[in-house]
Amino acid sequence: MKRPHESKFPDLPGHIFLRNIENALSKEQLAGIGKVAILWADCDELVNLSLQRGLRLTSSIARAAISGLALPKKTSLINECAEKLLLTVSIRNLIGTTISACGNLGDYRDAVVHSTIIAHTGQHPDIGRQVSRAGKKYDVLRSQEALDGLAERLDILRDELSTIDNIFTCVTCSHTVDGDTGKISEGTGPVSERVGPLIGCLASLQARREQLKPLPKFPD
Repeated sequence: MKRPHESKFPDLPGHIFLRNIENALSKEQLAGIGKVAILWADCDELVNLSLQRGLRLTSSIARAAISGLALPKKTSLINECAEKLLLTVSIRNLIGTTISACGNLGDYRDAVVHSTIIAHTGQHPDIGRQVSRAGKKYDVLRSQEALDGLAERLDILRDELSTIDNIFTCVTCSHTVDGDTGKISEGTGPVSERVGPLIGCLASLQARREQLKPLPKFPD
């Protein structure tokens, strides 16, 4: 859905033209972009909640400490939380798989939401243009099939992230932490019984997402 931009046409004023949004994108495409944006907002909020649980922060502190972080930092912290909460390697690997997908799909979401409808000479109508903060240009595929495929993945990812939040909640509720040393010790109730069904749920969701039809390729 996103690739580095390469064009034989120079980006000069005479080679671009503004398009009316209703003519540039169909109602279905506009709805698809909105759906992607809303689903990602949920995913981002669930990342924040997972970090709040994993780091044992109050809601007010979490908002100040987490919300302003870039996604790569947030996802890195979630993996660190999974390790510090003494989760097994197999559970951490499952969490890592979802977190990796979160980064990739978040990048696609950014490309779709921040792509322009300014048209360039020779540009396919279903391809938009994104310019990063570093000034790099990317082509963005905004066909209906691409938007539907991305939304479908984000919908499942949202459930995966919610499951991770529940795992962290179960673990933090059944562990105690020494405020002086930071040492984590077992609390009351076996963690495995609380977390076991959630692990199966997370694995099932990941399998469902990975079995989806591949995202479409750019047109020739």
